[in-house]
Amino acid sequence: MFFEQERGQFFRPLTNKYRAQVVECLKELYQRLYSSSSADYGQALQRDVVIEIFQEALVRAPILADGEDGDYLQKSTSKDGTKESRFRNSREQAGWVLNQLLEFGWIEKQVDEATLQSTFAFSRYGRQFVDPFITESRTSARTRHRNTRNTRNSLEAFIERGEVYDLLDAYEYSERIISDFTDVISELEERKRDLVR
Repeated sequence: MFFEQERGQFFRPLTNKYRAQVVECLKELYQRLYSSSSADYGQALQRDVVIEIFQEALVRAPILADGEDGDYLQKSTSKDGTKESRFRNSREQAGWVLNQLLEFGWIEKQVDEATLQSTFAFSRYGRQFVDPFITESRTSARTRHRNTRNTRNSLEAFIERGEVYDLLDAYEYSERIISDFTDVISELEERKRDLVR
């Protein structure tokens, strides 16, 4: 079951007024680790690098002010009566975001036993749940033919070699084709609505 022990509050970082900033941090980290343009290709990053990535993301994302949320909205009132943010600077907030993502299982801390250096990377579930945010933010409509090609290639491999596993792979890929086409259709419908406006 997904919501067991360490993942019991997995989505908590996305339920407070800083949720847009947390999502922006997750997207920026994902692009840094897995995007073709600026990727470190799955390497785990040291804390200072992650904090810098988060600081860049925090500049772009808004704070959503929609109600009080206990621990997340600790604000203090200064002597002149103005409200102050709970963070003194963006570095402190980036550290807070990192700690939240670590605590709730989006990111994992890995310690190299030889050098005793700590590095950070997405957890398996963290990476899977950030992917939709990345996909949603892409502006270009892209056609999804990968599963169609994979189905064809697996069927050809089955015909050539007669391996049952190739047939099972083809079946698995074929189940995703309808989802791909549905995504393309909904993307085109959304673009059509945007053009009509």
